[in-house]
Amino acid sequence: MRKHQPPHPIMQLPIRKLYFCLGATLLALTAPLKAQESQAKLLSPGALQALEAKDWMRAAETLQREVLAFDDATPAEKKATTYFALASCLVELDLGDKATANFQQALKHTNNGSLRLRAQFQLAKNLLEQKQAEQALSTFQQYFREHNPLLSSRPLRESFFLAASAAIEAKQTSLALEYLGKLLSTPVLISASPPTAKQFAALARQLPADAQSELLETALLKSKEVPSALGFTFELLSHYLKDPARNMSDALAELLNAAQQSQNLASYQSLALDYYISKQELPKAELLAESILATPQPSPAQQQAAWKAQTTLQFLNENYRQAVTIAERYLQQWPDASDADQLRYLAARSQVALLETSEALTLLQAISTPELLESTEYQMAYIYYLTDRYDEALDTLLELSSNPACKALKIKCLILLGQTYSVLEQNDKAQAKLQKAIFLAKEAGKSTLHQEAYFELLLHFSHAIETQELDNPASYHQKITENYQAFREAFPKSEYGCQIISIAYDSLVISDKQAEASKDLQARIDYAIEQQFEAGLDLAFRHRTWEHLSEASPNALLTELSKNLSTTAASCTLHALLEYYTINLEKQKTSWGAKLAYLASIRQIHATLQHQLSSEWLPSYLLNDLAGELNRSTRGATQSLPVLAKVKSNGTLEQRALTQMLTIQSKRLQDMPLKPGNLKQLGQNSQAYFHNPRFTEALELEFIEAQRHLKQHQPLTQAAASFLETFPQSKHKGRVRLLMGQSYQQNQLVDGAIEQYTHIFTNHTTQLEVSAPAMVELCKITWERNLPATENSPSDRQIAYQLGHRYLNLILDTPRWKKELPAVKHSLTALQDQVKTWEQSGEVTPVEQLLKELYESRFER
Repeated sequence: MRKHQPPHPIMQLPIRKLYFCLGATLLALTAPLKAQESQAKLLSPGALQALEAKDWMRAAETLQREVLAFDDATPAEKKATTYFALASCLVELDLGDKATANFQQALKHTNNGSLRLRAQFQLAKNLLEQKQAEQALSTFQQYFREHNPLLSSRPLRESFFLAASAAIEAKQTSLALEYLGKLLSTPVLISASPPTAKQFAALARQLPADAQSELLETALLKSKEVPSALGFTFELLSHYLKDPARNMSDALAELLNAAQQSQNLASYQSLALDYYISKQELPKAELLAESILATPQPSPAQQQAAWKAQTTLQFLNENYRQAVTIAERYLQQWPDASDADQLRYLAARSQVALLETSEALTLLQAISTPELLESTEYQMAYIYYLTDRYDEALDTLLELSSNPACKALKIKCLILLGQTYSVLEQNDKAQAKLQKAIFLAKEAGKSTLHQEAYFELLLHFSHAIETQELDNPASYHQKITENYQAFREAFPKSEYGCQIISIAYDSLVISDKQAEASKDLQARIDYAIEQQFEAGLDLAFRHRTWEHLSEASPNALLTELSKNLSTTAASCTLHALLEYYTINLEKQKTSWGAKLAYLASIRQIHATLQHQLSSEWLPSYLLNDLAGELNRSTRGATQSLPVLAKVKSNGTLEQRALTQMLTIQSKRLQDMPLKPGNLKQLGQNSQAYFHNPRFTEALELEFIEAQRHLKQHQPLTQAAASFLETFPQSKHKGRVRLLMGQSYQQNQLVDGAIEQYTHIFTNHTTQLEVSAPAMVELCKITWERNLPATENSPSDRQIAYQLGHRYLNLILDTPRWKKELPAVKHSLTALQDQVKTWEQSGEVTPVEQLLKELYESRFER
């Protein structure tokens, strides 16, 4: 079905005016031709022949001889025609100064409207080219007064454009604005009518700043009335969008509103999307992209612009999985589009963030756009660094950093070189590269890279102290102190502040700068809370809290904080106090009484912090910890999702991954549906944070729990086997084996289940929350298997009965509070009932009888 097109604006004019416009247009097109035919007859055959051959020199010489032969008897019209032709030849020969006099002579000798109009136009144009702006402007003014523009033999738009150029040269800004406004008001009746939109925008940029703003307002207004003005407005606006001092959001909205029926709407929308994203006006970009895709039949160009914007938005919002999904869809449909390489680059960077390095490398290797090649090589070097291919990373970075087109890229290369040399324990090279990065970033005014380089340098020194056997560790503490002081002087307020003071704190203390360290620590904490910067805040509060503990007992501090818990700082300090109680709780030498007291204090802290959720801003790490505690408590999972919803988007990537894990955990505990895609992301996160074993351990454990919830046997057993191999000392090994046993049991794989439950009975007896349910199931499936007794082994039912009885005796001395935990108590009760039932069934020999028989047999010997 043919798409309905709106009528051309000229068709909306009253009928009489329409006839007049069309007739005038036809006359403007045909009159010059007829006039030129009659005027050509006034020229000599030799001149005509030279003109038709475009032999300007010969034509000029012929015409000049004819001019010299003029006398009083020569008709005025012949004189005018000859002078005009001669002037035109002189213009072609770049003799504009001599052409001026001949155009003036043509005007002097003619009253012919057509010839006079053309002569005036060419004279004004020639004067403008000869830099005689005032004379040109005066001539254009006379031109407009004498002739009806609609009957002009030259396109009216070009006349207004050149007149505006003359006015700008003559410093007549108001006249320039008047002519440019008339240009915008004139409909395009001839598609090739000059000037082009780019020429218009280039001329407009020569106006003073206030006049440019006035012209833009006029252009936006005319765009609503005259569709042909849209292109000029678009080009004008596209230049102003690059000016960081201007906010063009409202102008863009007006342009888009006026352009809804324009054939170039996709271009305007693409411009707006790019601008909103560049200005970090992400909600506007997201809304526009969604509205484009919601159009009943968006064009391919509109879809490309919207999907490109959505990919960029998801990347900037660190929703990397969504960014990859949209980019893949775009590339599948338009693999050869002009923006395809940009989408490949964004998808690759997203996959790097997801640690999908092989997929990212494949995408990067497919990029061929010259403007992206250096950035692409840097990303490839970063992948080599992440995947321990340090030689390839060094080769790429050293070549790329030698002479990059962008100074920021050189600084980034130097930082990554420093990181690579640091991993390779080439300390001098690491220090040299990072210090050079600091120098270049300062010189170039790249504040973010400057701070990042300082952070990596201090991190390198700290890492060397912790992991290497240094000959002189004190010198490294001194380097940390000196570079921290330089950083503090350069950046008294910084997003990196808490991270860097946390690295430097111990070195400052060792260097007898305790007071300075404490003062700076408090200042960095205050600024981070004010700006809601989360990176390093937990580490900073850890140092601050241990400072408090050197001055007061933990219980006194806990009491004081609980009474005055009205600020974010107090909440974070209270949370940091958890570390003290947790460390002491987990010490083996701590008595049971003391452990109960520490556990009570931990519960008190969590309960107190939960009361702060509605009033104060709390960092993501604290909210995540509260949600995790709720998930672990009885019926607390129903309260954890609202807590997790408060986690802000400015939390670190690691905290976001933890939020995702806790959300899955909460839904699982509430028996809510889980999406397989979320579990996939959970598994990828566990790989992405390999540098944090404790966090990775928690992620992988929840991945196994979720697979158990979904009854996915094979993924569960694979993940569990990997977990047991990766974390052989984990306190969660018993839990993982319990989940494996339950999965085997659900899938009727009895031998596998018995193997896992038996391992728990042998190695995790005292871990009642694991061993009690495992023993219930082990005894149950052994009883149900019901293999008969053999010469070397009793029957399954006898084994099941004796295992249950033995386990209950083994845990007799376990503290009562452990047995009273709800899940443990339920399992122990079930096991006790099983053992009692089996003992009374008559199918097994009671333990007392077995012991009596054993005693009697020994006595007889």
